[in-house]
Amino acid sequence: MLQPASIAASGPSPLAHAGEGERLFVIIPDRLSLLVSKGEVTPRYYNPGNLFREVHIILTNDDRPDPAGVQRMVGDAKLAIHNLPATTGTFARSLGWRPSLLRGWAGPAVQLANELAPQLIRCHGNNLNAYAALQIKRALGIPYVISLHGNPDVDYNRGRLARTWQRKLAGVAIEAVEIAAIRNADFVVPVYSPIVPYLQKHGVSRYEVIYNAVDCVRPAKTDYSIGDRIKAICVGRQESLQKDPSPIIEAIAGLPSIDLTVIGDGDLHEGLHALAQRAGMADRVRFIRRMPNTQVLDEMAASDIYVYCSENWEISKTCIEASLLGLPIVLNRRRGELADELVGDHVLAVEPSANGYREALERLISDGAMRERLGRNAARVAQAHWHPDVMESRYVDIYRRLFRQPAGAAAA
Repeated sequence: MLQPASIAASGPSPLAHAGEGERLFVIIPDRLSLLVSKGEVTPRYYNPGNLFREVHIILTNDDRPDPAGVQRMVGDAKLAIHNLPATTGTFARSLGWRPSLLRGWAGPAVQLANELAPQLIRCHGNNLNAYAALQIKRALGIPYVISLHGNPDVDYNRGRLARTWQRKLAGVAIEAVEIAAIRNADFVVPVYSPIVPYLQKHGVSRYEVIYNAVDCVRPAKTDYSIGDRIKAICVGRQESLQKDPSPIIEAIAGLPSIDLTVIGDGDLHEGLHALAQRAGMADRVRFIRRMPNTQVLDEMAASDIYVYCSENWEISKTCIEASLLGLPIVLNRRRGELADELVGDHVLAVEPSANGYREALERLISDGAMRERLGRNAARVAQAHWHPDVMESRYVDIYRRLFRQPAGAAAA
């Protein structure tokens, strides 16, 4: 049964549309307590443009976040948080998430929608949360939007990152739910271009690429001069087979003028510490497991070069932030072609090896004009393609189009 939490007070917002919509449902699998504790609280993330007066967040887990910590993510709207947990019991009773056997689980969400009459539903990710939205639409005709944050066939569900048998089993089991949910969605938002082939494979035509929202509205770097000590920074998870910054640390071992800050955590964290120690770099590599996002941005803004290593196809949030700040960005080539967002004169792509990173960093240290050109190009592309205000306005346009159309109509 859905379990309501308290409604939090709200404060002023710099981007307001006077609550054009009455009520929005946001159905998500995330544990908001974790996001709040990490400082990943993007303003109006769940209520773009303050478009709705009231936002109900439905969590498909048992997390009980403090509404006061989440309030900033819904802007000026009244906030209510509910729980619709999906457990191992749900998996068993539905015989492995068979869509026809999940209707009972989704029933409380349909009942709440019937009582509160939201004008629109937003799902972050395409999992059981999107199935609940689909059931609400079938029962009540309320439109829903799904944002996809990865290609489930390539990344987390059935791709190379599904490393355990439990993850592989879950990835196969959820596929029927995924397909039904995206095919019936009124609109789908892939957050980077390599997700598009997945949508095309399943005949989804109502979509638009809108990049991950970040809370970064600071001015871009204008001074690209460097001193005797060059500050490099790498931010992100440190995970086997996915995001391993070892080549970056190995490269900097041979560049004594560079100090490196590594922010993030993961199963590789202790090994990276040991690697820096073995390379005699304990005084040049600073590790920070966790830091509020505002402080991360402070660290990035004070750095000279952003370096990143990932096997994921996407442009990460941290690369988006680095580009908005006008940092020269060095990142690795990946299996297959780089995402469209990572091709051009705004990034320096290298082989994912110590030699690849070392050669790139040496070039940037010795060539000030190249360093400045790379940073300014990054800021130019960021302003044009993924500035937070632009991304927010695009969501506002989609939401308006959907909640003002006749019930049951498809998005144009």
